[in-house]
Amino acid sequence: MLKSVCKLVTILLVCLPSAAFAVDAVSGASRRTQATNTPNAAIWIVGRGFVAGSTVVISGNGIAALPERAPLIIQEEERIDGGRGDGIAYYFSIAPDADLGPRNITVTAPDGRSVTGMALIEIVGGAPPEPEPGPGEPEPGP
Repeated sequence: MLKSVCKLVTILLVCLPSAAFAVDAVSGASRRTQATNTPNAAIWIVGRGFVAGSTVVISGNGIAALPERAPLIIQEEERIDGGRGDGIAYYFSIAPDADLGPRNITVTAPDGRSVTGMALIEIVGGAPPEPEPGPGEPEPGP
């Protein structure tokens, strides 16, 4: 009887799907170059082990996540572009005075494990903000 129970437990342990709650890698991001003074920036982050509830942080001053647009996690098997690895569509803003240069991207899984991809995007100087129209001046237009 004990031998049968052990076989059953072994079969269950082998056959049950294991939940992957740990980020394994953050290997790339595109669009690599991002300009300052961008209120609605977006990047596609590629890696392994991304799961629902994962969070993203971009290093340095002047980057803020868009609270109305949560990171969108796409598992490799759900990707329609044929690409390899899991993906995250991440939406953020870049302040006019954001620090220029390379930035790291850290993805943290709900279990607290995180991985950082080094220098995956670069912040470059952007166009200066449009001046606000003064009283009685027309709104800028096309």
